[in-house]
Amino acid sequence: MGIKHGLWPGAIAGTITFVFSLYLLSPESPEAPSPEGSVTTLQPSNPEPEVDGNRKPTETAPRELPLDETVEGIAIDGAIRVDMNGNLVYDRDLRRFMDFFIGLTQSPEDEAAMRERMRQAMREKDVPETIRQDVIDTLNRYLDYRKAAANLETRMGEASPERMRNVLKDLKQLRRSHLGEAMAEGFFGREQRRIENQLARQRIQSNPDLSTDEKRERILELEENLPEYAQQVRERSRTYTNLREKTRRMREEGASDAEIHALRTRELGAEAADQLAELDDQRAQWQRRLERYRQRKQRIQDNDNLTRADRRNVLEKLRSEHFDSEAERRRARALSRIDASRQDG
Repeated sequence: MGIKHGLWPGAIAGTITFVFSLYLLSPESPEAPSPEGSVTTLQPSNPEPEVDGNRKPTETAPRELPLDETVEGIAIDGAIRVDMNGNLVYDRDLRRFMDFFIGLTQSPEDEAAMRERMRQAMREKDVPETIRQDVIDTLNRYLDYRKAAANLETRMGEASPERMRNVLKDLKQLRRSHLGEAMAEGFFGREQRRIENQLARQRIQSNPDLSTDEKRERILELEENLPEYAQQVRERSRTYTNLREKTRRMREEGASDAEIHALRTRELGAEAADQLAELDDQRAQWQRRLERYRQRKQRIQDNDNLTRADRRNVLEKLRSEHFDSEAERRRARALSRIDASRQDG
């Protein structure tokens, strides 16, 4: 999972899709094939740092980062790849790896601790020293880019399609000037082409000089020029979107689970239909558990005989009783915060 909690220096550095919900809802294409080479996937660090050949027993653990608790027990996102010649590969996996650690910070003052945390994670996975240094050098360039991109965010002004195109053009130039061609393409190329395609589609749809048929033809031309993997994911997205709409209508009309399963089997095949049925069951179970938790939580919050500390302890115990893992408990806490903010609004 990619952690995006870090507050500096601005969301625009990673993506400009936040401007329009249209782009946030657009499915991302699967990764293009990665260069041949080895891959190091990083997992959560052990609670007690292990001693290895690159770390002395007297070394102290890196200081905590402000948002460490948000990823407790969660695998470090991303991976570090090297090509067949042993060179670091600049791809989205590497960007996600760096974003994971950036996401645990809240200000530039956390940079030193963040770098040491990254070094520790790489040492524990036996990433070669030369590659570790390459990753840190890449991080420094990436941080410089993010700071420069933050200035773009402050100058964006009104979010219009034309402004979006200008920002995208400026970002493209900014990425290549700070990151270089290879890194900019590896980190952002796929995302940039996806957004450019969305903007082109929007420009066609809003063109009053084109007839409905002309618009349809030009959009088809756009899709034909997409990479094959992007065309496949777009077609798959259409299939699932249409199926969700059919399923929604059938449920509103009182269709049974068996009828829903039959429809999914016809559309997707038996295996996918079984997986969707299992997912439906998991969601229903989760909602039932969440509702029971919310009811008991409300009674605890309404109990004026509890002190603030007692209430906090009782609520933590309640979450432990209702949810099996720390990930589920974090999800419950997050949903509680969302409910509270809605009530305040």
